[in-house]
Amino acid sequence: MGYTLQKQIDGSFDDVVKRTMSALEDGKFGVLCDIDMQATLATKLDTAFRQYRILGAHNPQQAYEGLETELDATAGDVSDRFERIIDSL
Repeated sequence: MGYTLQKQIDGSFDDVVKRTMSALEDGKFGVLCDIDMQATLATKLDTAFRQYRILGAHNPQQAYEGLETELDATAGDVSDRFERIIDSL
């Protein structure tokens, strides 16, 4: 199982990020982190980089259930649901 999903979506960068976060919320996923790689690389390496954001998303209930039983038990289900949310954008 891969750990990233990628999809080309029409719209401005900021609008697509907003729509993605809204779709995740609608799908009962929370965003644990939002890393702005463009700003981070500019600050840390003094280099220009394209707009690039990393959204660390999770489903709290399924994360809890997975941690209570077996971590791999719900990973496939969560991954499938997350992929359907991204496909809906």
